[in-house]
Amino acid sequence: MGDLPIELFKQISGNGQLCNVNIQQIPGYTANQVDVYTLTKVVYNKPQIPQELRDLGVTSLDQTELNLNYKGVSYIPESIGMLTNLKKLDLRHNNLTSLPASIGNLRNLQKLWLEANSLTSIPDSIGNLTNLRELDLRWNANLNYIPQSVLRLRNNGTKVDV
Repeated sequence: MGDLPIELFKQISGNGQLCNVNIQQIPGYTANQVDVYTLTKVVYNKPQIPQELRDLGVTSLDQTELNLNYKGVSYIPESIGMLTNLKKLDLRHNNLTSLPASIGNLRNLQKLWLEANSLTSIPDSIGNLTNLRELDLRWNANLNYIPQSVLRLRNNGTKVDV
């Protein structure tokens, strides 16, 4: 499907509802090939913020910072991996025992602060965070093993505090 003409785009309200749309205006389609649901889905298929992220205070999937220090957080959902624009993630002083593997999807992350939790492990996927400049793992008394991927990060210039 091609791009939408500007006039057609203007006829779609902010909630994805169509207003007086002439189906003939849609490039590459005839009127009997397109229904309102399909057009709405194509035009308004913006990913929604999962409830579990909203519960953590996420207001946009385009956020660059998320500060959850001292919030009593005990669980980070897999959907955290949707926040691919994050540059700073502050999870200090919580009750985390683990992190989801999807943390490795945060490829723009530069600072990850995990100090003073109850982490018992770190996912190997953390090695995917090639833009990471700071990783703070201090004061996680139950953390006995660090994945080799963290060593590779440190060898590539990431400051790692353990």
